[in-house]
Amino acid sequence: MLEFLKQNWEGIVATVALLQIWVIKLYERYFRKPCLDIYPSQNPEIGYSDWGPTVGIFGTLRAPQEDVFVRQISIENPALEN
Repeated sequence: MLEFLKQNWEGIVATVALLQIWVIKLYERYFRKPCLDIYPSQNPEIGYSDWGPTVGIFGTLRAPQEDVFVRQISIENPALEN
């Protein structure tokens, strides 16, 4: 076995280098969870309209790796939990 490795080490290294790209792509596609970066704006709008009290929060959601479908967004105010 050691003799085989000594004679064919260049081919083994080349094969591993070629397979590395495919292994990384498979990992990124099937095992890595997508992430979502949130960039909130500085000032929310608080007001009253025909539908009652309203809160307008503006910002940007960015998915750097792949497209992400956002099903639900909720907002919590830690200052009101006490």
